[in-house]
Amino acid sequence: PNPGEEAAEATGVFIPKTDDTYIINEQVAQLFKILQISRQNSPQNVSLVGPHGCGKTELAIQFAARLNMPLLIMDCANLREARDWFGYKSAREGTVYWHESQFVRAVQAGNHVILLDELNRANPHLLNTLMPLLDARRFTYLEERGDKICVGPGTVFFASMNEGAGYTGTSALDRAIRDRFPRMIELTYLNEEDETALLVRRVGIDKDIATRLVQMAHKIRADADRKSTRLNSSHLVIS
Repeated sequence: PNPGEEAAEATGVFIPKTDDTYIINEQVAQLFKILQISRQNSPQNVSLVGPHGCGKTELAIQFAARLNMPLLIMDCANLREARDWFGYKSAREGTVYWHESQFVRAVQAGNHVILLDELNRANPHLLNTLMPLLDARRFTYLEERGDKICVGPGTVFFASMNEGAGYTGTSALDRAIRDRFPRMIELTYLNEEDETALLVRRVGIDKDIATRLVQMAHKIRADADRKSTRLNSSHLVIS
């Protein structure tokens, strides 16, 4: 990236580049079209569910890239208190001022993509503060700041999650939060043929080597799924 792009990413918000090697199937392509139209009328919420490494985060990134929209990725696992969402009071030269978070700036600006990455790794109490921003109200009042925060037009929220017995450190999402994401896309790994082709295009290795690597990866994933199923007989693995 050039220095300007590095500076943009350092602030947390950037316009990503399109990755032509990212495989978008018909369902995802249709989702992109629907979101592009629907966000003109109201902000949109979409949850992305699937195993680790299947392309959930990249899907949100590529949506922003293809629409040339600024993207903010919130690492929910590292959020510890409400100030991590909204900001905090501080003092400078004898004056108390409000330090506004990048999350608030992106939310209020509108026409941003905001990825709530690993949403179910956040403390459940911290998610309560998001509810008014994600439902029909689209605003919340912050007492400490003394005014309300409104979601700008054209905003798209993505929430990515790994779910299942194999993912320690995650929490079951409150139904009230889950219901605020009426669109859910369940992703899984590519089939062997597509994953092999992706590996060849993205890394440039020989096709035979890529095929063997992909076959090995699929076997490891299948074994992991079976172990996860044995740990929790109520866990349903969907492929």
